[in-house]
Amino acid sequence: GHLRGDSSVVSSSLAIVLSNPFSVINQQNLSGIAQELGFQLFMIKRSLVFWTNAVSLYCIYKYTQARIHLCRDPMRATQLWNDYDTWHAQKLFTLCVNLRGFFLKTGQFFGSRGDFLKPAYVQCLSVLQDQVPPMSPQLLESVLKDELDGKSIHEVFSTFDAIPIGSASIAQVHQAYITYDNRIVKVAVKVQYPMAEKMMLHDLRNIRALGAFLQKTELNFDVVSPIDELRSQLSQEFDFVREAHNMNLIRNGIGRRDGIEIPQAIPGLVRKKMLVMTFVEGLALNRLRDELQVRNVPKSAFRVISQRVLNKMGSAYGRMLFHVGMLNADPHMGNVLLRRQGHELGILDFGQVKKFSSATVQNFARLIVAMHDRDTSATISAMQSLGIQTERVQNAVRYEQNQENASNRKRKPTNRLHGDSLIAEEKLIYTMFDTQEIPGVSNDPFHSTSAMREIRVTNFPQDLFFLLRTAQIIRGMSIGMNCTDFSLVKSWYPYACDALRT
Repeated sequence: GHLRGDSSVVSSSLAIVLSNPFSVINQQNLSGIAQELGFQLFMIKRSLVFWTNAVSLYCIYKYTQARIHLCRDPMRATQLWNDYDTWHAQKLFTLCVNLRGFFLKTGQFFGSRGDFLKPAYVQCLSVLQDQVPPMSPQLLESVLKDELDGKSIHEVFSTFDAIPIGSASIAQVHQAYITYDNRIVKVAVKVQYPMAEKMMLHDLRNIRALGAFLQKTELNFDVVSPIDELRSQLSQEFDFVREAHNMNLIRNGIGRRDGIEIPQAIPGLVRKKMLVMTFVEGLALNRLRDELQVRNVPKSAFRVISQRVLNKMGSAYGRMLFHVGMLNADPHMGNVLLRRQGHELGILDFGQVKKFSSATVQNFARLIVAMHDRDTSATISAMQSLGIQTERVQNAVRYEQNQENASNRKRKPTNRLHGDSLIAEEKLIYTMFDTQEIPGVSNDPFHSTSAMREIRVTNFPQDLFFLLRTAQIIRGMSIGMNCTDFSLVKSWYPYACDALRT
């Protein structure tokens, strides 16, 4: 009975959904069955687009690899790779923008990884952090009306700017004003895209399948387990009530110490798909370099500000993890705001917050202390306590065979690390959880000096994935800000000591 009536209406509605599911504005004009059918057909079309592109890009990569292998001119080989990277980066950017969903989130992550991605990829993918096509005004109004229990925008907000100040993978943010505590307050309104959750979970299944294939054919490390952990956390990211709760917990836990400002959720205006919070002013870090160039600020000032920012980031995240037992696992440069020339920071977006058990916090604190003290045996012991299991690649000597020599290796923390002074397990753990560059060790898993060439991870607990992700994003941030000497381990050390004393 749902499909009876004017067949042209149903047909046109299905066509709308197939072309773009975000454009379903008035659900009263679209039957439930037609909407679900249209969405399922759209997802099939979406999967075909993904796999067509994935297969095509992989084949072109292998073809380029073969051409370069046969090329005898090193300069020509370099030019071939450069041309391929430029073309490939643009293709990935277009795919991420067109498909949105989890592809966009993945692109955002890699856009912050200047430590191992080539500039062509970083330049393209970093734009994804805050330049995503927004919802139409009509769709925005419809979503907000549903979340506001039928009230219009102007019944709730004194003023509301329909043009978003930022739009990303699952939501967009608007500036507005409300009357709160008998005063006019500037707020940020975060609005979730319709059907974003279903679409992202569908995307995740496709990416997991691709990751499993690449893990068998191209990569010497586990990429499936992190994807599984991300999937388990993903449903929580779509619950803005939970996000508001976590944001307030972290705000109360670290306060405004170290000059860190975190938004506060507005009571009574928090819904599953809408979050109203206090507005935090500041300049997004991904715009800092351009802003300083416009103002003709010398490069030396950029480094001073960058170092200040990273020190405050390290302190804030050290407090989050070791004092509160939680971590905001999405600290990309679009989510960090510069305030008062780096003397203060604003941290946004608490959708990806991970809560850790006290045992995990304690074991990770032991790892940080051991890494800071350059204590090989304590580092290996802490790795094992966390459940990180490794094995040497063929023809490499296992750690256990060197344990007697390694047990006495405790270097002074003031000495600069070098790859020649580290065993494979140490190289691996420093590239995982520290941000400081180590001469002779590349963070690029495909590079000849990568720790992955000597050792592989056979078990990495899913619970640690967001710890690793956070450290890697901050590493990419430090590389992008030309502060390769910044050490997250050194920054976290005092807070790890605090955790071990409690």
